[in-house]
Amino acid sequence: MIWQTEKDVLLTQINMQGIELSELNDALGDRAARLQELENRLDEQTQTTRALRRTVADALGGFTSEELQVSIENGRVKVSLSENLLFPSASVNLDPKGIDALGKLAQVLKANPDVNIMIIGYTDSLAIRTQRFRNNWDLSVLRATTIATILQEKYGLSGKRLTASGQAEFQPVASNETEQGRALNRRTEIFLIPKLDALMEVLNEDHITSEAAEE
Repeated sequence: MIWQTEKDVLLTQINMQGIELSELNDALGDRAARLQELENRLDEQTQTTRALRRTVADALGGFTSEELQVSIENGRVKVSLSENLLFPSASVNLDPKGIDALGKLAQVLKANPDVNIMIIGYTDSLAIRTQRFRNNWDLSVLRATTIATILQEKYGLSGKRLTASGQAEFQPVASNETEQGRALNRRTEIFLIPKLDALMEVLNEDHITSEAAEE
Protein backbone atom coordinates (compact mmCIF):
# COMPACT_ATOMS: atom_id res chain seq x y z
CA MET A 1 0.00 0.00 0.00
CA ILE A 2 2.83 2.38 0.88
CA TRP A 3 4.54 1.54 -2.40
CA GLN A 4 1.31 2.31 -4.26
CA THR A 5 1.00 5.67 -2.50
CA GLU A 6 4.56 6.63 -3.42
CA LYS A 7 3.86 5.57 -6.97
CA ASP A 8 0.74 7.74 -7.08
CA VAL A 9 2.70 10.71 -5.73
CA LEU A 10 5.40 10.18 -8.34
CA LEU A 11 2.85 9.97 -11.15
CA THR A 12 1.18 13.13 -9.90
CA GLN A 13 4.51 14.96 -9.85
CA ILE A 14 5.34 13.73 -13.35
CA ASN A 15 1.93 14.87 -14.60
CA MET A 16 2.37 18.29 -12.97
CA GLN A 17 5.82 18.65 -14.52
CA GLY A 18 4.34 17.68 -17.86
CA ILE A 19 1.70 20.38 -17.50
CA GLU A 20 4.37 22.95 -16.54
CA LEU A 21 6.50 21.98 -19.52
CA SER A 22 3.49 22.28 -21.79
CA GLU A 23 2.68 25.72 -20.39
CA LEU A 24 6.31 26.74 -20.77
CA ASN A 25 6.34 25.59 -24.39
CA ASP A 26 3.16 27.55 -25.05
CA ALA A 27 4.67 30.65 -23.45
CA LEU A 28 7.84 30.29 -25.49
CA GLY A 29 5.76 29.87 -28.63
CA ASP A 30 3.80 33.04 -27.84
CA ARG A 31 7.03 34.91 -27.15
CA ALA A 32 8.54 33.76 -30.44
CA ALA A 33 5.41 34.88 -32.28
CA ARG A 34 5.59 38.31 -30.59
CA LEU A 35 9.26 38.69 -31.46
CA GLN A 36 8.54 37.75 -35.07
CA GLU A 37 5.74 40.31 -35.22
CA LEU A 38 8.03 42.96 -33.75
CA GLU A 39 10.73 42.07 -36.27
CA ASN A 40 8.19 42.35 -39.09
CA ARG A 41 7.07 45.77 -37.84
CA LEU A 42 10.66 46.96 -37.59
CA ASP A 43 11.35 45.77 -41.12
CA GLU A 44 8.24 47.58 -42.37
CA GLN A 45 9.38 50.74 -40.59
CA THR A 46 12.83 50.47 -42.14
CA GLN A 47 11.38 50.01 -45.62
CA THR A 48 9.06 52.98 -45.11
CA THR A 49 11.96 55.20 -44.04
CA ARG A 50 14.10 54.12 -46.99
CA ALA A 51 11.26 54.75 -49.43
CA LEU A 52 10.72 58.20 -47.94
CA ARG A 53 14.41 59.00 -48.28
CA ARG A 54 14.36 58.02 -51.98
CA THR A 55 11.26 60.13 -52.59
CA VAL A 56 12.78 63.17 -50.86
CA ALA A 57 16.10 62.74 -52.68
CA ASP A 58 14.29 62.55 -56.02
CA ALA A 59 12.22 65.66 -55.23
CA LEU A 60 15.36 67.62 -54.30
CA GLY A 61 17.49 66.24 -57.12
CA GLY A 62 17.95 69.66 -58.70
CA PHE A 63 20.16 70.87 -55.87
CA THR A 64 23.86 70.13 -55.41
CA SER A 65 25.42 68.17 -52.54
CA GLU A 66 27.00 71.43 -51.34
CA GLU A 67 23.51 72.91 -50.99
CA LEU A 68 21.77 69.98 -49.34
CA GLN A 69 22.13 66.32 -48.44
CA VAL A 70 19.52 63.64 -47.73
CA SER A 71 20.36 60.71 -45.46
CA ILE A 72 18.93 58.37 -42.83
CA GLU A 73 19.93 58.92 -39.22
CA ASN A 74 18.57 56.95 -36.25
CA GLY A 75 15.56 55.74 -38.20
CA ARG A 76 14.69 59.22 -39.47
CA VAL A 77 15.21 60.91 -42.83
CA LYS A 78 17.52 63.90 -42.42
CA VAL A 79 17.63 66.77 -44.90
CA SER A 80 20.65 68.96 -44.17
CA LEU A 81 20.48 72.36 -45.89
CA SER A 82 23.44 74.73 -46.05
CA GLU A 83 23.25 78.35 -44.99
CA ASN A 84 24.14 79.39 -48.56
CA LEU A 85 20.98 77.73 -49.85
CA LEU A 86 18.63 79.16 -47.25
CA PHE A 87 19.82 82.43 -45.71
CA PRO A 88 22.16 85.35 -46.28
CA SER A 89 24.84 85.64 -43.61
CA ALA A 90 23.51 86.60 -40.14
CA SER A 91 19.96 86.78 -41.50
CA VAL A 92 16.65 84.94 -41.14
CA ASN A 93 15.31 86.13 -44.49
CA LEU A 94 14.94 83.09 -46.70
CA ASP A 95 16.63 83.09 -50.09
CA PRO A 96 14.25 82.42 -53.04
CA LYS A 97 16.19 79.27 -53.91
CA GLY A 98 15.76 78.08 -50.34
CA ILE A 99 12.03 78.73 -50.51
CA ASP A 100 11.93 76.68 -53.70
CA ALA A 101 13.71 73.77 -51.96
CA LEU A 102 11.26 73.94 -49.06
CA GLY A 103 8.36 73.92 -51.51
CA LYS A 104 9.60 70.72 -53.16
CA LEU A 105 10.04 69.13 -49.74
CA ALA A 106 6.56 70.27 -48.69
CA GLN A 107 5.01 68.48 -51.66
CA VAL A 108 6.51 65.20 -50.46
CA LEU A 109 5.31 65.87 -46.92
CA LYS A 110 1.77 66.63 -48.09
CA ALA A 111 1.70 63.24 -49.77
CA ASN A 112 2.93 61.61 -46.52
CA PRO A 113 0.68 63.00 -43.78
CA ASP A 114 1.90 60.45 -41.22
CA VAL A 115 5.37 61.99 -41.17
CA ASN A 116 6.21 64.59 -38.53
CA ILE A 117 8.82 67.30 -39.10
CA MET A 118 11.51 68.51 -36.70
CA ILE A 119 13.57 71.55 -37.75
CA ILE A 120 16.85 72.41 -36.02
CA GLY A 121 18.99 75.46 -36.75
CA TYR A 122 22.77 75.52 -36.20
CA THR A 123 25.48 78.18 -36.37
CA ASP A 124 29.26 78.23 -36.34
CA SER A 125 31.19 79.25 -33.22
CA LEU A 126 31.70 82.91 -34.14
CA ALA A 127 29.66 84.96 -31.71
CA ILE A 128 26.92 87.18 -33.08
CA ARG A 129 25.40 90.13 -31.27
CA THR A 130 23.20 92.57 -33.17
CA GLN A 131 20.12 94.66 -32.51
CA ARG A 132 17.99 91.68 -33.52
CA PHE A 133 20.07 88.72 -32.32
CA ARG A 134 21.46 88.63 -28.79
CA ASN A 135 23.58 85.55 -29.54
CA ASN A 136 23.87 82.42 -31.69
CA TRP A 137 20.94 80.84 -29.87
CA ASP A 138 18.62 83.55 -31.16
CA LEU A 139 19.85 83.17 -34.74
CA SER A 140 19.60 79.37 -34.79
CA VAL A 141 16.12 79.28 -33.24
CA LEU A 142 14.72 82.05 -35.44
CA ARG A 143 16.00 80.35 -38.58
CA ALA A 144 14.22 77.15 -37.56
CA THR A 145 10.97 78.95 -36.74
CA THR A 146 11.19 80.89 -40.02
CA ILE A 147 11.28 77.60 -41.93
CA ALA A 148 8.43 76.18 -39.85
CA THR A 149 6.35 79.26 -40.60
CA ILE A 150 7.00 78.98 -44.34
CA LEU A 151 6.04 75.29 -44.36
CA GLN A 152 2.84 76.07 -42.49
CA GLU A 153 1.70 79.37 -43.95
CA LYS A 154 3.00 79.20 -47.52
CA TYR A 155 2.82 75.46 -48.17
CA GLY A 156 -0.09 74.45 -45.97
CA LEU A 157 1.49 71.89 -43.62
CA SER A 158 -0.26 71.49 -40.28
CA GLY A 159 1.51 73.17 -37.39
CA LYS A 160 0.77 70.05 -35.33
CA ARG A 161 3.36 68.20 -37.40
CA LEU A 162 6.09 70.81 -36.91
CA THR A 163 8.69 71.25 -34.19
CA ALA A 164 11.34 73.98 -34.40
CA SER A 165 14.41 74.50 -32.23
CA GLY A 166 18.00 75.74 -32.30
CA GLN A 167 21.35 74.32 -31.20
CA ALA A 168 23.50 77.43 -31.82
CA GLU A 169 27.15 76.32 -32.23
CA PHE A 170 26.96 73.33 -29.92
CA GLN A 171 26.55 70.46 -32.42
CA PRO A 172 29.27 71.09 -35.04
CA VAL A 173 29.82 68.66 -37.90
CA ALA A 174 33.24 70.11 -38.75
CA SER A 175 36.02 72.11 -37.14
CA ASN A 176 35.29 75.76 -36.48
CA GLU A 177 38.99 76.55 -36.94
CA THR A 178 38.60 77.00 -40.72
CA GLU A 179 36.15 78.92 -42.88
CA GLN A 180 35.28 75.72 -44.74
CA GLY A 181 34.42 73.99 -41.47
CA ARG A 182 32.41 76.95 -40.20
CA ALA A 183 30.44 76.99 -43.47
CA LEU A 184 29.48 73.33 -42.92
CA ASN A 185 28.37 74.10 -39.38
CA ARG A 186 26.08 76.92 -40.51
CA ARG A 187 23.19 74.71 -41.54
CA THR A 188 19.59 73.74 -40.89
CA GLU A 189 18.58 70.11 -40.47
CA ILE A 190 15.05 68.93 -41.13
CA PHE A 191 14.22 65.52 -39.70
CA LEU A 192 11.30 63.61 -41.19
CA ILE A 193 9.94 61.20 -38.60
CA PRO A 194 7.50 58.47 -39.68
CA LYS A 195 4.92 57.72 -37.01
CA LEU A 196 5.59 54.54 -35.05
CA ASP A 197 1.98 53.72 -34.11
CA ALA A 198 2.06 50.13 -35.39
CA LEU A 199 5.42 49.42 -33.77
CA MET A 200 4.41 51.01 -30.46
CA GLU A 201 1.22 48.98 -30.45
CA VAL A 202 3.24 45.75 -30.54
CA LEU A 203 5.59 46.99 -27.80
CA ASN A 204 2.72 48.11 -25.58
CA GLU A 205 0.91 44.80 -25.96
CA ASP A 206 4.13 42.97 -25.08
CA HIS A 207 4.58 45.20 -22.01
CA ILE A 208 1.03 44.53 -20.84
CA THR A 209 1.52 40.79 -21.33
CA SER A 210 4.73 40.86 -19.29
CA GLU A 211 3.05 42.76 -16.44
CA ALA A 212 0.17 40.29 -16.37
CA ALA A 213 2.60 37.37 -16.22
CA GLU A 214 4.42 38.92 -13.26
CA GLU A 215 1.17 39.32 -11.36
